Amino acid sequence: TNDRKEQLDQLLKASLQDLNAAFQPNELAYLALTSKIERPFRNRWAFALFNRVPGEFHVAREWKRTDMAILADGKQPVALIELKAMFTFNAASSLQGAEPFFRLMENDVEKASRVANPTCRIYTLLLATHPKEEIPNHCRESIKYSTAINRALRRAGSEQELAVEASTAVSEYLADKEWSPGHLSGGAAYGVGADLYYWLVDWGPAPAGL
Repeated sequence: TNDRKEQLDQLLKASLQDLNAAFQPNELAYLALTSKIERPFRNRWAFALFNRVPGEFHVAREWKRTDMAILADGKQPVALIELKAMFTFNAASSLQGAEPFFRLMENDVEKASRVANPTCRIYTLLLATHPKEEIPNHCRESIKYSTAINRALRRAGSEQELAVEASTAVSEYLADKEWSPGHLSGGAAYGVGADLYYWLVDWGPAPAGL
């Protein structure tokens, strides 16, 4: 129903906006720069949702091969959520650069639709780690994709322009979908600041647009 959709949208958006408090200072930057952020982010988000949903609902992780599920009465899915993670440099140079991540996201929607009931809503969350300065030589072995990060920042001219390019590419892809963007400040690790951009996409009760 429209009421349930509105409740789900508000729940997911509010829980995402509050997630900075779920990480220690600089922890999000450290995790995002040194490993794939998808899993640790999912775990914190799932626990945040667990603390927010009414008692008759359960928040499950890895339910029937989906990343997260909100279940009514512990078994009937009302929302299935899939996460994908990239860096802003993946989307910045051209739309083609982010294309593999968009295809993976669509594959996840198809997968989720196979275990969804007719009223269950399917969401995806696309994450983009955004380093805010070039990676110094002394920590290039600790931070993933250092060469690609530095190349993208130099080409864009500034971290702000790199973020705009990435956001524009993702927005173009999502133009015909229902989505909402967000941004979390990650702090810094090894002297490198990093933020996390995200796009929450509501694909509806069926894999619309595929």
